[in-house]
Amino acid sequence: MTKLQQAIARISTLPEATQDSIAEKLLLHVRSVEHLRAELQKGIDSIERGDYGELDIDEVIERARSTYDGQ
Repeated sequence: MTKLQQAIARISTLPEATQDSIAEKLLLHVRSVEHLRAELQKGIDSIERGDYGELDIDEVIERARSTYDGQ
């Protein structure tokens, strides 16, 4: 049994409202991971196509902070 299966088994014993709350948080996390993977794949694809140049690291950091702060 995987850790996820163990967690689901334990969660299934909790009240339905608690199960729903946990499920919403888990789904939000999964969507976040899927989005991150998609963004990483875009970057990999761009590098493989040779679509890159010099980066201003300060600009990259600022853009990342404005995009991902508070998520």
